[in-house]
Amino acid sequence: MRNLLRLLALGLALCAAGAAYAAQPTSIRAILITASNDKAESDPRLKPYEAELQRNLVFSSFRFVNESSAPIPANGRSTIQLADGHALELEVEKSGGVRVRVVWTHRGAPMMTTSLPLRPGAPAVLVRRGGKDDNVPVVLVFAR
Repeated sequence: MRNLLRLLALGLALCAAGAAYAAQPTSIRAILITASNDKAESDPRLKPYEAELQRNLVFSSFRFVNESSAPIPANGRSTIQLADGHALELEVEKSGGVRVRVVWTHRGAPMMTTSLPLRPGAPAVLVRRGGKDDNVPVVLVFAR
């Protein structure tokens, strides 16, 4: 009987800890990059992400533009302002892990709306190709 009570108490403690963890705010970091087919060396600040960029995109070079971050309360919203009028409107979605609904805008006009499952340290890659392959905006999105 004692073991059953201990097991029940442990289960309740783990449930409470899980609920407290899920209620923690999430911090989202975004890096704005321009990609092009110009034969140039990639920006050294992007070295940690170069393999991911090459694997996901068909461009030859990548240039760091700027980065920003924002905390998002559990089941809340936030906006990350990036350079040249780019912004990410973020909303945490209810699910296991970190899942964020992202609306990427440029000077107020929507460019992309998507939902991203984010793992800490692993970037999600957003790209919106236009008619040209020079200076294509790319955003790396990370959960912290």
